[in-house]
Amino acid sequence: MKKFLLLILLLNLVLIAACGSKSKEELLEEGVSNLESGNYSAALVLLNNALEKDPNFVPARYQLGKLFLETEKYDRAEKEFQKVVRQNPANLNARLDLGQVYLAMDQPQKAIEEVNTYLSEHPADSEAYLVLGRIYFHQREWQRSMAAFEKALEINPEGEDARLGLARVMLAQNDLEGARRITDAILSSGTKVKDAAYLAARIERRAGDVEAYKNAWEVVLKEDPKDPAALYQLGLIALEEGDIEAVEDYAANLKRIYPKGAEGHQLEGFVLYQKDQYEPAIISLQESLRVSEHIQTHQYLGLSYFRLNNFELALNHFQKMLDLEPENLPARILVATTLLRQKRPQEAVYEAEKAIVLAPGNPVPHNLLGSALAAQGKYEEAMKAFDVAIDLDPSQSMLYVKKGLVEFGQGDIVGGEESLRQAVDVSPDVVGSRLLLAGFLQRKGELDKALAVLEEGLNDEEKDALYLNRMAQIHLRSGNTDKVIEVLEMAKKVFPSFEPSYLNLANLYVRMGEPEKALDETRVLLSVDADNLRGRLLEGALLEGLGRDDEAENAYRKALDSRNPEAFRALATYLVRKGEKAQALEVVEAGLNIAREEATLLELAGRLSSDLGRKAQAIKYFERLFESSPDRGGALLAAAYVANDQNDKALSLGEQRISRNPGAPAGYLLLAAIHRQGGNLDAAHETLDKGIERSSEPQNLYLQKSSLLVQQDKRDQAMRLLDQLIKEYPGFSRGLFAKASLLQIEGQVDQAVDVYEELLAQNPMHGPSLNNLAYLYLDQPEKRQEALQLAYRAYRLSPTESAVLDTLGYALLHNGETEQARKVLEAAAARLDHPSVHYHLALAYDASGEKQQARQSLQRALQHDSFPERDAAQQLMQQLN
Repeated sequence: MKKFLLLILLLNLVLIAACGSKSKEELLEEGVSNLESGNYSAALVLLNNALEKDPNFVPARYQLGKLFLETEKYDRAEKEFQKVVRQNPANLNARLDLGQVYLAMDQPQKAIEEVNTYLSEHPADSEAYLVLGRIYFHQREWQRSMAAFEKALEINPEGEDARLGLARVMLAQNDLEGARRITDAILSSGTKVKDAAYLAARIERRAGDVEAYKNAWEVVLKEDPKDPAALYQLGLIALEEGDIEAVEDYAANLKRIYPKGAEGHQLEGFVLYQKDQYEPAIISLQESLRVSEHIQTHQYLGLSYFRLNNFELALNHFQKMLDLEPENLPARILVATTLLRQKRPQEAVYEAEKAIVLAPGNPVPHNLLGSALAAQGKYEEAMKAFDVAIDLDPSQSMLYVKKGLVEFGQGDIVGGEESLRQAVDVSPDVVGSRLLLAGFLQRKGELDKALAVLEEGLNDEEKDALYLNRMAQIHLRSGNTDKVIEVLEMAKKVFPSFEPSYLNLANLYVRMGEPEKALDETRVLLSVDADNLRGRLLEGALLEGLGRDDEAENAYRKALDSRNPEAFRALATYLVRKGEKAQALEVVEAGLNIAREEATLLELAGRLSSDLGRKAQAIKYFERLFESSPDRGGALLAAAYVANDQNDKALSLGEQRISRNPGAPAGYLLLAAIHRQGGNLDAAHETLDKGIERSSEPQNLYLQKSSLLVQQDKRDQAMRLLDQLIKEYPGFSRGLFAKASLLQIEGQVDQAVDVYEELLAQNPMHGPSLNNLAYLYLDQPEKRQEALQLAYRAYRLSPTESAVLDTLGYALLHNGETEQARKVLEAAAARLDHPSVHYHLALAYDASGEKQQARQSLQRALQHDSFPERDAAQQLMQQLN
């Protein structure tokens, strides 16, 4: 850059030296020549030198004004043209150019005065009427604008600029046919083709004729293959048509021809989003934003973050859309949708109501309002909102679905089922409605009816795979594993690249104690879809469970080819389980080079840095996490500050969050955690009490307070608080889980079992409850088979979780599957150095007749002074000795 600037400086010096020997007329002639060729810097030097020789040299002054007008330096152009008019009032061209300048500076009245002064002397100048027509057009005075353009055309019947001006006025008045006749005539004449095609595109866009709109831009591109607007608009059209390859070509051309422009990066981001490549899309869209801000760029950035479940950043970009266009309906809908996903229903109601004001006849805002009201437990109001949405568009099956779910929430089982059946009747081909109805019937225990609903939807299409997988679940519930395998094999045939068919079959084989067959299924999936991330990660987990560590690591590393953050997280956590934390951190940092703001990777990088004693580095990662996801990063950053003796920073962090949003629980949770870590438990309680009083959603505050009471050994108080929480928020899974866990710790096993069962009835996919209940069932001989089923369900949700592996292995052992139990418990012990896990593994070795290995596992267990099975472990050691 410095060399380039030096080159310009030297060029100017050379020009100045050469100018000294030339007359002002010669300098003017060369200046005009450079101006016409677009060499503005040389023209500026030459014209200034001419004026230095004679400050009253009007022709040079006039050309200098033209140069500033051409380069859009309107203030300087105005000054030069005014000097020309003062020095030579007869130079009426300067007045006409002043009119152009004032028009560009949005000073139409001055522009009109200058042009009329010119016309008083040159009444037959068509160019002056063109300028006058443009000024009136700018002021939206359509009749005067049309009269000026018609006068220009009367003076010069061949003037295409006047015709284009007339067409623009007609378009502004919505006379599309009149505007189209003029542009068609110009296009046929072969002159001003590009300008006419630009205008034709605007006409056809207004008319809604997509094909004609596309043709107009193709004419522009034929005239000028490097026209950025044509490349961009054709790229957007291709995106609408689903022609991804064409969009990629347009994006590549824009980036090649205009590397510093925003449009190429924006189009690239759009197409990457369409290909579900959200992290690369974010990179391209952010590059586009660096050049210029565009509402659609914010929309796609927000959608990309939404797809990655980073709702905080998604909301930032949707809010930015509203900053740019406060009445943008899609932005308002996206904000409301994101707030719902963040479990902020009160704010979602506010946004949905605003959207309804913008578009009262649109069913979507009413639908969102219903969802937000239902989330607040305002079921009657929610039903009214859904009814309005259904009245506006009775064909939307999902509205009946939501209405049904609200009816279920109110306890109206009959009404809920009827609404789901209406959803299926209205749109028989909508997969979601049929699956929901089948799922409802399945939960009622009406398995034959559920199967019938799914079978009615089968029609030899790829979507049949969804129904067949649900049918497999129902057959599995009936214990008919042969039928499960049969329908899943059918699903694989009808849709060979549909991953759940393979993964569900693999999980069935795990459940049946046949991990090698499960591994075979993942490899069949990978042969069909080599880039399937879930298949590759399951392959790694299965190999790890089988103790084949080298192959497992290889599978996890192959997953990195996807460039998906989940792959980097999986490999890093595998390396952590092996005790290789430094290598794990390197993997995480490689992932962050691809997805800089990925919350899971930032959190893992911070934790690993902390574990490795790199406190300052941990703080930097947690600060980045806090910036992108305050709820997730706040407590971690505060803990890092405290660990680094920066208590004031930690406390300030919590206080700032509260002051920014006193009604949100996040700030109180954060500040209480900071006080708790610092040992100031009274301050922690005080903070949580304030949060419970002020927050509209205090559930997590109750949990934190109960945990604090347990820490203080005030378990009775903690239990009373949890009972209060469950009474006020009966569907809150974490509250039920906290109560069940506390009962389990207190040794009240029967009561804990009851609460776990209640929780799983509400939320069958709650992994920790599945795991804990399975463990408790193992003490009841008649429940051991059911315990194994629960353990398998927990394993399917968290196949690499050490505690889950331990429970599964222990359940296999209790059900007589000794060999498989030993393998699973070996994997659990390799990951988790816990005395109970070593004791369970010792039991498996003892049952397998491997006495020496059993003694070794017991020795590792008995190194710990206290764990629930210590007495039993000592007795087993005595027996073995």
